Amino acid sequence: MKKIIIFGAGQSGGVALINLRRENVAYFCDNRRSIVGTYKYGVEIIGFEQMLELLGSHIILIAANDGNAIEIAMQLETIDIVDYVFYYRSVKARVLKYGIEATMEYLQEYGNRAYCKSEYFRWLLLERTEQMKYMREVINPYGLPKAEGYLRKEQVRNTEYAKLVLEDISSLKLDLFIIGGTLIGAERQGGFIPWDDDIDFALLRKDYNRLLDFAKENWHMTTRRGDGRVKYRQLTELMRQYPDEYIFSVNQYCASLYRGTSIVDYAVVDFFIFDCFDEDYDYQDYKKIICEIKEDIESREDVVKNLEVEQEAVRNNGHIVECSNKIGFALDTLIPYETLHVNSWLDAKTIFPTREIPFEDMYLPAPNDIKGYLSYEIPGFEGVPSDIGIPKRLSQVKDAVQGLLTQVEIYLTKVEEVDRFGGLYETLRNAGIYVVYVIEIAHCNTVENVEDAEIIKTLIKRKYEYKEWMNINAEIAITSVDEEVLRKYKNSRKLVVNGNENEVTAHIVEKYGSK
Repeated sequence: MKKIIIFGAGQSGGVALINLRRENVAYFCDNRRSIVGTYKYGVEIIGFEQMLELLGSHIILIAANDGNAIEIAMQLETIDIVDYVFYYRSVKARVLKYGIEATMEYLQEYGNRAYCKSEYFRWLLLERTEQMKYMREVINPYGLPKAEGYLRKEQVRNTEYAKLVLEDISSLKLDLFIIGGTLIGAERQGGFIPWDDDIDFALLRKDYNRLLDFAKENWHMTTRRGDGRVKYRQLTELMRQYPDEYIFSVNQYCASLYRGTSIVDYAVVDFFIFDCFDEDYDYQDYKKIICEIKEDIESREDVVKNLEVEQEAVRNNGHIVECSNKIGFALDTLIPYETLHVNSWLDAKTIFPTREIPFEDMYLPAPNDIKGYLSYEIPGFEGVPSDIGIPKRLSQVKDAVQGLLTQVEIYLTKVEEVDRFGGLYETLRNAGIYVVYVIEIAHCNTVENVEDAEIIKTLIKRKYEYKEWMNINAEIAITSVDEEVLRKYKNSRKLVVNGNENEVTAHIVEKYGSK
């Protein structure tokens, strides 16, 4: 019978030991190096690396409060260890209900351990949902500070890009107006929502057709082939083919204008389409068509085919006119399907004439009645949204880079390394290599007493992208100290860079760079 390793040698670990009995526990494990090698209640405390050598022959049981337990779980998950259980909310309840012997027998099976683990996360999800509900009720979204660090750098990048795009299409004299998160940010903070990082414009069909003709003559045109990784694979191919050139991509939601050299450094502006409908067209008939299209496209994942279905609906709708007081979301975007709460047309007077409002360090055209428009598109826009704090585009990029770009991690152990590796970081990113800094929290870092808070402060100030958990699947791991510091990177090429930065940078770019 497998014995237990209790991960966490604090008070909670002691409670778990008493309730599970000494004879069922082989070791404590703890990240605090100062207590590794000592004993608690007669049980030896081992370190994280030693615990890794015992995987498979023992049951890993996390015994800590929720905050520390999730931190430990992240530490395990980031190195692909998924077989563990939590003492609180799952194992403890089984001991109380079925007894120690029955619980130990139950935990011998992997499927049972997986169920206990899922039960913990289920209870945690319910609790966190209640917490989020409470926070959304008490937070004042108008008082939120601006983004910092790398996200702020991306916001500035996209602001400068939007200026460039507007200048390049100024001759078209399009009647654009900002919508969605861009408009909310402009209305609340005079700029980006703290977790947003792109700019959304909208325009009527007549202006969109002019933009489309302009794009065909001046830009590279494409139809997006899919979402998620498919989308970013296509973007990677296109940016390698057309580095730093405009790429106009039509998709199910909108048309996106991209420019960059890789998905690490690209900028984007989105254009959403609205149609005018004749005065005799009933909104419920329009809504019926929306539901029919939605039902048709939900059954398939072929983005190109779904876009064709939507575009066909536009061509077959005889009620679309060039100008009227009745405006609705275009049928060849997915916006209507996400706003089925709407039961009436958008009055043209809500949008036109547009007016200039401040956004970051420029002025952008906005609907004439900002709150009236936002109430139509996003009911409850004045409150805190459910996606608070999640930078959608950057999160998608992080998920997509696996398998698309070479991943390099700079494992930090001291503050001065941030600037020491700054040139390497910038050069690799400019070469289409996804390089990030990694600063693990002090008690998980491979170097004892690392000043993680100071390092993070410097990373934010320098606007470098960083994360707090390593990726054992990164192709390359870098340090300036000693290869032993990178010992947790089981599958990576480990490089010690100290005085040979230019040589190592050139080698990585030559071997892995995409441009």
